[in-house]
This record gives sequence, C-alpha cells and structure tokens, in this order.
Amino acid sequence: DYVIEVIKSRDFFSSIADDNFIEMLINKNISNTINLENNFDDIYFSYLESLKINKNNIGNIIKIEFLSAEPLNAKLILEKIIQELNKQEIDKEKNKINNSINFLDSQKEQILLQKFSKDRINNVINEKLSALAIVFQSQEYLVEVLDSPRISYKPTKPHKKVFVFLFVMFSTLSHIIILLI
Repeated sequence: DYVIEVIKSRDFFSSIADDNFIEMLINKNISNTINLENNFDDIYFSYLESLKINKNNIGNIIKIEFLSAEPLNAKLILEKIIQELNKQEIDKEKNKINNSINFLDSQKEQILLQKFSKDRINNVINEKLSALAIVFQSQEYLVEVLDSPRISYKPTKPHKKVFVFLFVMFSTLSHIIILLI
C-alpha cells in the first residue's frame, strides 16, 4: 500500500519528471516546448492514466505496468520508477541510521554517567553501522524486481483488427442504407 501510494504521489512524480522522462511519457520530442510547471497536472494525469498497479494480497506482490505507444519507453519508464523508488527509500533509511548514530555518539558521555556500560553503547552503534552497511549494499531496498520490464513486440493497444472490422461493417451498412433510399 505504501509503495503504491508513493508511486502515485505528485512528489514522487515530480522527482522523476525530467525532460527525458516527459518525452518518453508523451511520446514526443518536447525540445523546450513544454514547461513542466505550467503543464504539471496534465502530464501528471497522463502518467497516472498510463500506470497500472495491481496488488496481490497473498504475497504482498505488486504488479506495475505502464502503457505506452512505444514499448521501449514503457520499459524505461518502469525501470526509472523502480530505481527512483528504491533510491528514495535507501536515502531515507541512511538518514535515519546516520541520525541515530550521531545521536548516540553525541549522548555517549551523558549515557555513561547514567551507569550504562560503554560496551552496550558501542554494541548499539555497531548494530546501527551494520544496518547502514546493508542499506548501502542493496540496490533493491524497498521494491525487488521479480520479472524485469521487457519490450513487448505485440501491441496491447490500439486493437487495429477491431477498428478495421467496425469500419467495414459501418461502411457496408451505410452503403446498404444509401442504396435502399
């Protein structure tokens, strides 16, 4: 739930919405014709419309899809979403752990006066340092990719056969009506 809400948030979108991302999103070369600040809501809603997120409650597995006319763009956008989400969460966790270590370090003298052993304090600091090392090593901290994004060579939209069939049926019916009149 947290991951889904972060991905859909405006703050997260603004963190990934550079010119290259927007070009991939709208499938056009913007070349300074689109100003993100003036068109933020339009581009953001386009992002949300193309983003499909489903959650499987059994294993807390989240399936993220991105619909785009260009399969390569969809793949690159998904990779950027996952990479940025993990990066932001790693940065948050690093800050929390660093703040904890700094706090313990700054309070060491006071804690020692309160009859805590120096070894106990050092053990807590070492635990925090170990946690920090794990965070630094992990590239997939919050979201782990089970099935990496791939380029689909079979288009999901538009359904050209359906459009052709409907066009043929409509034109045939209109010719029959015209001939009867």
